[in-house]
Amino acid sequence: MIEEQAIVIGVNGQKVSVETDSQSGCGHCPAKSGCGTSLLGNFFTRNRQPLIIETDIALVSGDKVILGLDNDALLKSSTIIYAIPLILMLLLPVMTSYFFRSELISILSAASGLALGLIYVKYFSVLARNSERFRPVVLRRVD
Repeated sequence: MIEEQAIVIGVNGQKVSVETDSQSGCGHCPAKSGCGTSLLGNFFTRNRQPLIIETDIALVSGDKVILGLDNDALLKSSTIIYAIPLILMLLLPVMTSYFFRSELISILSAASGLALGLIYVKYFSVLARNSERFRPVVLRRVD
């Protein structure tokens, strides 16, 4: 189980809104002031969306909690998100080059493979959002 600390920002019955701290290795590196990766990390920071999680633990706003996510769920979702678009982007040009000997067709089929992979990732994310398996759970309150 992957664990992450979060802060409760709202409570509505058995549903709690939590927000995690965005952690990056760049924040602790001594070379962060002169590093391009740190600069890009600061440039591309996004607004955090709160997670709404059902729990039986009695919590109030401001409580610190430990969230958990199943290892297999994390492994499967990261594999789908990264590998499927890449595999399709590489596989489609190989398949089309068997029938067509055109560089333009290969480029278009690579772009089509990437697009199909990204469409599948979007479809998978909708399914995962509605699946209990891919939802984090509140494990415990941090004292």
